[in-house]
Amino acid sequence: MGKIARTIESFQRFLLGAFYRYGYFLACHPFWFLVVPTIVCGALSAGILMMDPESDSEVLYAPMKSRAIKDRDTVERYFPELSGQNFNLFSQNRLVPVGFAIFRSRKRRTIFHEDVLEQIRELRDEITSITVIDKGKNYTYTDLCARSKGACFIDGEFLLGPTFKAALKMGLVKYPIWQVQNQTVNMRRIVGDVTVSEGILEAANSIQLAFPMRRDTPEMERLSLKWELEYLQLIKTVNLSKSEVLVL
Repeated sequence: MGKIARTIESFQRFLLGAFYRYGYFLACHPFWFLVVPTIVCGALSAGILMMDPESDSEVLYAPMKSRAIKDRDTVERYFPELSGQNFNLFSQNRLVPVGFAIFRSRKRRTIFHEDVLEQIRELRDEITSITVIDKGKNYTYTDLCARSKGACFIDGEFLLGPTFKAALKMGLVKYPIWQVQNQTVNMRRIVGDVTVSEGILEAANSIQLAFPMRRDTPEMERLSLKWELEYLQLIKTVNLSKSEVLVL
């Protein structure tokens, strides 16, 4: 046991001596071991000031040389973005700036009652009154909205109009697919929690509206994204007495 203890003690003394000499050497040469490493690390870290952060989820996560990306580029080359004049909800190759809102009646199956719809119309008018100020210039909803047939396109807006109201009252609105004015409407996409009798829509508990915006130029897309932020700020403050407003 005594021999083992002496061996351990000798080893400890050796380590203490080695670290003492190492520390003494460092203390005698502070410039090379303290100042120079600090300068080098500082110089290398300065590169972070020139870093260009990337927030585009597609660039971050999608393989840029994948077939899907190449195919989309081909589609965009032959079918340019036309949201400023001929918007089609189902022909978009990229996400568009858009304001979504789901309205759910506070009383079951009353979303199509006139008092409920009137509040939704008032909110729609308030939404379409949102303006964006950029570089000292005002941009209205009409300036930035996606357009179709010469007017701003609001998905689901026909649900608020007199034509739909009359068709619903007369039992002419079919569900889930409604053929009207040479158009096919998938009612499941914009109307929820429904009451249906023999394929005829009678009542519902919720509807969805969407306000797509332009992205036909980089400048328009930038302004539309600013409008979208203003929309979110507005919709967070909405409190209707006849329906709840849910934001996607």
